[in-house]
Amino acid sequence: MEDIMTHPAEGQQPKNPAEAVAEVLTSTKFLENVGIQQKAIKRRKKSVDDARVQQLEAQLEFEKQGAALVRDELEELKKKVAESEEARAKDIEKWEKGAEETNLLLRRLLILKD
Repeated sequence: MEDIMTHPAEGQQPKNPAEAVAEVLTSTKFLENVGIQQKAIKRRKKSVDDARVQQLEAQLEFEKQGAALVRDELEELKKKVAESEEARAKDIEKWEKGAEETNLLLRRLLILKD
C-alpha cells in the first residue's frame, strides 16, 4: 500500500491513503471474504461492459451502413463515368465522320475548280 502511495504510475499523482486502500481492497478477494458486496460491483461493471458492447455494435452497424452507401454511390458513379465515356466516344465518331465528309467535299470542290 505504501508503494502505491509513494510510486504512482506514469503521469499520475501520488494517491492518498484512502485511494491506496481502495485500490488494494478492490484488487483482492478481501471485500468478498468479509461480506461486502464485491459481486454487485462486478454486476454493475458487467452491465456497463454490456452497454459499451451494445454501443460499439450499434456504431459498427452504423459504419457498415455508411460503407454500404458509399459502395452504392461508387457503383453509381462508375456507371455514370462509363456512360459518359460511351457518349464521348460516339461524339468523337460523329466528329470524325463529319470531318471526313467535309474533307471529301473540299476535295471535290478543289477538283471541280481545276
